Amino acid sequence: MLVFYTTFHFSNQTYEDGLNYLRTTLLPAIGQHPEFHTLRLQRILHEVEDSNGRSVSMQFCVPDEAALHRWLEASGDELLQAVAKRYGTEVAYFSTLLEELALQ
Repeated sequence: MLVFYTTFHFSNQTYEDGLNYLRTTLLPAIGQHPEFHTLRLQRILHEVEDSNGRSVSMQFCVPDEAALHRWLEASGDELLQAVAKRYGTEVAYFSTLLEELALQ
């Protein structure tokens, strides 16, 4: 199983609105995808000093890289770019694809 993980850093001025946007727009759109599951949204507790903002992590499980790439090409890139367009320089984000490993 793979986990698609995106960290968003919102300025203090846009944090509440940004969090609301993720909850009401981005995550519901992702949740409609039939192959994705276990959507999560978490606040990052330890911020970089003087960062003038707060960060959250969004993640969800995907069956394989092919499914993720199909989604990114069809609508995912557009959904993520909509966050950047809406908040401009008041948000920064990066995504990482993780592979879950067995504990033993």
